[in-house]
Amino acid sequence: MKKRSFFAVGTTLMLTLALVSCGSEEAKDKVEDVAESTTKHIEVAEDFVEETKPAEIVEEVVEEVAALSGADLFMENGCVACHQMDAKTVGPAIKEIGAAYADNADGLTSFLKGESDAIVDVAMAAVMAPQVETTKAMSDEERAALVDYFLNN
Repeated sequence: MKKRSFFAVGTTLMLTLALVSCGSEEAKDKVEDVAESTTKHIEVAEDFVEETKPAEIVEEVVEEVAALSGADLFMENGCVACHQMDAKTVGPAIKEIGAAYADNADGLTSFLKGESDAIVDVAMAAVMAPQVETTKAMSDEERAALVDYFLNN
């Protein structure tokens, strides 16, 4: 942003010098007004960026979208048929899974990749086996979004 500011101010000053050396008083006044206005616009833009911190806003939006896509993946891949938020049905509740893996996102990821055994409702692990094939086929990003959904609900 500062490079653009210096460029804009520099360009305005060069334009000012060119017109001042060749033009009338009225032209000189207009150029000075433009230079002053440009400088004020640059200052306002810099203040806006400093106050709003757009990078932080983008990061928050990306996190929200990831959470939404985890929920979408949960629904689209049929997880909802066996897992409910608060109640055990065929499989354990989402909250039970989240609590069991609370400090172990890598463990849940490993289970969803088919690389480790279930630690929640072990007796029903065989029922989950076909679904693990689905989660194994997911991209790392999709699996991470699904893990995030389980751990944050």
